[in-house]
Formats: sequence, structure tokens, C-alpha cells
Amino acid sequence: MTRTPLSSRTSAGSLGRNFAIAAGATAACLLLASCSSSDASSGSAGQSLVVGSDLTYPPYAYFEGSTPAGFDPDITKAIADKLHMKVDYKDTRFEQLIPGLKSRSFDVIASALYITAERAKEVDYIPYFSTGSSILTKASGEKLSDIGDLCGKKVAVIKGGVPSKNLEAEAGKCVESGRAAIDARA
Repeated sequence: MTRTPLSSRTSAGSLGRNFAIAAGATAACLLLASCSSSDASSGSAGQSLVVGSDLTYPPYAYFEGSTPAGFDPDITKAIADKLHMKVDYKDTRFEQLIPGLKSRSFDVIASALYITAERAKEVDYIPYFSTGSSILTKASGEKLSDIGDLCGKKVAVIKGGVPSKNLEAEAGKCVESGRAAIDARA
């Protein structure tokens, strides 16, 4: 797990360039997916691009009323519009995204999915943005300096996500050193 200090985040000046690169890479992915012979979409103009996304993860993907919103729905809709396709979002919990893609329940995943060596054995990736993990605490709470400071604390994480696995490994180190384990709750 890493913390991303404000000074290491992408500067506003490079956001436009990074977005253009991301949009191009995502367009290539979606174009290739639309040409596949999956059960979810025939890929012809006017057809639907079926997108698996965990729509409980703002600002990347969430519902505004009953309409998918956020970065992932916005970019997939823009790309599908260029391909003269409609978008059909399948709200799927994070841990079921890769199984859903593999079973052809949808054509692509657009859901802030971290790239890991384990996942890359199952699916192909086109990275379209960079992110990191952060820990948020109450302003009046205890100050944390590293992951070991979480020993004995309750931590909320996304089920099946990389931070969850990192906290499980760190919890074992806590116990080995005589401290209480991290109580990671998904």
C-alpha cells in the first residue's frame, strides 16, 4: 500500500495530455472489443457495447439517480458514441468483474481495475489512468506515518482490491511482531 502525497500527483498542466493518451488507449481497447465475437456484443454500428463496472466507486463509477456517472462511464460513453454504439452498463461488484468478462457477460471492464501480475494472467489491460492508495483519518485522529501504524486498527477496503491483499499481508507482520493484527473490513 502506498500513500500518494499531493506533491507527487499529476500536475494540472499534464492532465490534458494524459487524458488524451488515456482516451486513445481506451478507444483502441473498445474498438478491439467491439470487433470480437463475444456473446455480449456483435460489435456492429448501432449495437451495444456492454461494459462491466462496479458503480459504487465514486468518482470513477457511480449512479446519479439511475444513470451511471463518473470517469469510467463518461469515457466509455464518449468512445462508444464515436463508434456509433450504445453503451449498456452492467453494475457488477468489483470481485466479480474479471469472472464476468471471462464468462462473456460483458465486452470490457471499465472500473478502476488495478493492474497486477496475477490479473494480467487472466485478462488483457490497457492502462488509461494512474492512481494510488491513500489512508483517510479524522483530522483529530492519530497521525499515521506508515502501514505498520495500522496494526490493531479497523480499516475499510474494497473487497478483492489490491489494498485489501496488502493489508492482509501486513496484518500477519503485525502479529509476528507481537502487535494486534490489522482488522481489514471489506
